[in-house]
Amino acid sequence: DLVLTQPNATSFLTAGSQIPITWTYTGTYPATISVELVDNSKQLFTGPLALFSNLVTTSGNVVWQTPKVGFVGDNFSIILVANSGGTAVMYAQGEKFSIKPDGTPGKTQ
Repeated sequence: DLVLTQPNATSFLTAGSQIPITWTYTGTYPATISVELVDNSKQLFTGPLALFSNLVTTSGNVVWQTPKVGFVGDNFSIILVANSGGTAVMYAQGEKFSIKPDGTPGKTQ
């Protein structure tokens, strides 16, 4: 089992910042995973956007440097995906989070 722990809905992120993406794993899980960004509102893009691929699942984290422009919104989530028999399978989806414009004051991840 995989569970995404960050980013989460309790804080917002800012464009141009480094965002930690973390997960826990127990029991049965794939050896490698891909980390993808989902725009749940489908305003910026419609399908998942691959951020990282072939990560060793037991690493438990990766850091994403967000672009300074183009990724501002309130309805993003991260998914963990693995290849199973030639088919992409979603193993975990994190909480929805916001990415605010660069320079926005307040709480960040």
